[in-house]
Amino acid sequence: MLIGASSRATCCLSRALLVVLPALLSRSGTLVNAEYGLFSFVSRPDIHAPKWDIDVYDEAALAPGYWFVGPYLDRNKGDAPDDGYVGPHIYDQDGSLIWSPVELEPTWNIRRVEAFTLSQVDMGTGGGVESMLTANDMRKGKAMILDNHYQLRRHDWANGGWMANSHELNFVDDGTKALIVFSRTGHKSPQEQLDAAGIEEQCKVSCNGIAEYDAKTWERGWTWSSCEGHEGKGHIDLEESQLYRGHKCPHDYVHANSADKTAQGDYLLSCRHTNALYKISRKDGRIVWRLGGTKSDFVHIDDFVFSRQHMVRYRGGNETHTMVSILDNAWSNDGNMPSTYENSRGLMIALDESSTPMTAQVVAQYDHPDGNGNFAFRRGGMQVLPNGNVFMGWSENGIQSEHSENGTLLMRARFRPTWLGTYRAFKYNGFVGMPNDPPDVVARYIVSSDRKASNKTQVFVSWNGATEVDQWRLLETNKYGERGTHISTIKKSGFEGKFEYAGDLRYIVVEALARNGSVLSTSDTVIVRPTWYEKLLHNPIFIAAVIITVAAALILTATWWVVTRLRRRGGTSKLAGQSRFFDRLTKGRYQKISDQKEEGGEGSEPLMRSDEGWTDDVEK
Repeated sequence: MLIGASSRATCCLSRALLVVLPALLSRSGTLVNAEYGLFSFVSRPDIHAPKWDIDVYDEAALAPGYWFVGPYLDRNKGDAPDDGYVGPHIYDQDGSLIWSPVELEPTWNIRRVEAFTLSQVDMGTGGGVESMLTANDMRKGKAMILDNHYQLRRHDWANGGWMANSHELNFVDDGTKALIVFSRTGHKSPQEQLDAAGIEEQCKVSCNGIAEYDAKTWERGWTWSSCEGHEGKGHIDLEESQLYRGHKCPHDYVHANSADKTAQGDYLLSCRHTNALYKISRKDGRIVWRLGGTKSDFVHIDDFVFSRQHMVRYRGGNETHTMVSILDNAWSNDGNMPSTYENSRGLMIALDESSTPMTAQVVAQYDHPDGNGNFAFRRGGMQVLPNGNVFMGWSENGIQSEHSENGTLLMRARFRPTWLGTYRAFKYNGFVGMPNDPPDVVARYIVSSDRKASNKTQVFVSWNGATEVDQWRLLETNKYGERGTHISTIKKSGFEGKFEYAGDLRYIVVEALARNGSVLSTSDTVIVRPTWYEKLLHNPIFIAAVIITVAAALILTATWWVVTRLRRRGGTSKLAGQSRFFDRLTKGRYQKISDQKEEGGEGSEPLMRSDEGWTDDVEK
């Protein structure tokens, strides 16, 4: 009767654990991530990508495409409880995750994404790369180049001692050339130049420049440095800098952050700390003109001013005018510079280089979506989309927006975690992500607490980075993964799909289906409900119990052997003479002679005094 009651209690306890424990395990991570505004996925518990708050004002006018962003941690604004949210990410326009970089090595080194570029570049592999992703590694000053299978193609620069400063990786000339911005610290400028610029005595200078690489061989070609120019003065004079004079040494007087190339082969360079754009001649490296800053060569129509700008891009031109675009940050928190406009904005600027004097005019403006008083203090970018829309990345809190060609706000998105930002944000259409790994599947067998209700099976599936999945198909199979019974098919919606089946399943696989119904990939075989011995083999408590039992048996065996050896040597060991535990362990072969009197009667002497030790072969 007691045995039966115990069995029933054990059964009830097991049912309760099966019902409650999976829920607790799943909810613990989910609740924490929800609190911090991060995604949680059962099939990929290692991914904690940030969520978005999105406002769409004209969905029909949005350009198609995916968002390409690189969340990075702003440690001045707090921290998250886990990793898995830093590095390049891809989202769809609804804010659903497409790809998180947890498979990359080393993922933790990626802090800013400079660009994700679609290109037709050989990459030295003997075949074209239809879709290519690029991301800058801020800590190492190197570039990560990935194919659309998310395989690392390259992760270094042959830069001859220069440091790629993570601000730029721009493919030009139809993807055959790559531009980077580099830094070189420790330049010694003449003291008279330092004095003229108001820089303290003997302060060394940080120089910036452009290096152009062949995208197939990665050999460095054309180079240019801000410090190495005419008559030893440098191409960009120290007195052009508008950096706060109290800035520490080495003096970062230029702080180049983007570069591009014109159709004529000349180069455009944006320098944050001079508030200026530079056109540089490919032929001799001279500065053709300056736009903005203290030495602008243009008359600025309507007296427009920009400052601390990012992401200069050549936008074409005709016989008389050249079009360029920039993000006008308009303010900075790196010193005492006042704001130069009421908010950060994107600018399309028409340059008339044929007139005398040359003129510059703003022909389109894209304001910060939060209006006056809102700024991208340090970073950001402006991208013109194929349909004419403009996609803006405002950096702070991951804010990004899409505008029509005439400047109308179409969409605004912001990271839910307030302690995350971005460097730049991009939108690209036509990217096809095809991971090499199969889909990830986690199955749960849930025992109903109601005896009248049937048990059920939950199956969670995802495929990190896959863009072509239209449906998920669940199949029951055998332990060899052979195709079996079709259970259910669901439409892919979001990063993770979920099946619920009212009944018992043992072995399953999930297929990823394309829009035409073809199978893109099949998951590994998953055991849903193992047999009793399979459960034991996968039960950590059982495994721990086995290990503890074996370890205890080995310890006892070793102890017994040591005591045996000691006693055979004459019983001189205190360990052998004093331990009751060893008495009991070896009882039957060795026995301490009793101090009790013989049964023969009173007055009988003990056979041996208690302090005379042990003797072998005592007769019972």
